[in-house]
Amino acid sequence: MSVPWKPRVCNECWTFYMIDVLLLQLAWFRGTTQLQEPKYVDIRPLTTMEEKQIIPQLDLNACLSLLLANLRGVESLLNMETIGLVRALVHFDPTETAMKIRSITDAQNLIELIFCVSG
Repeated sequence: MSVPWKPRVCNECWTFYMIDVLLLQLAWFRGTTQLQEPKYVDIRPLTTMEEKQIIPQLDLNACLSLLLANLRGVESLLNMETIGLVRALVHFDPTETAMKIRSITDAQNLIELIFCVSG
C-alpha cells in the first residue's frame, strides 16, 4: 500500500497531519463520523505589534491544556491568548498532540479552530 504523503515533509503543512490524526481519533471515539455544517469566523490579519509578541514557551501538555480550556468557554473567541497558544502548538509533533486529546468535544473544538485559523 503506497502512502500518498509523508508526514512532516514541510513545516507549512502541519495542519493536514494534525487534522488527519485528530479525525482518526475522533472516528475511533465515536465509532463513526458525522459531518457537520462548517462554521466560518472572520479573521483579520495580525498588526505589526501583534506579530512581534512572543510565542508562549510551554511544554505540550501545558500548551494543550490552556488551549482546550480556552476553547471550552461558552463564547470562545480568537483572542491573542488563543492565537499565541495555537502558534506554540504548531512547534510540537502533530501525532503526539492528537494522541493527547481524550474527549470528543476537545477534538471537535481543536479541529474547528485549526480549520478556522488555516482557512
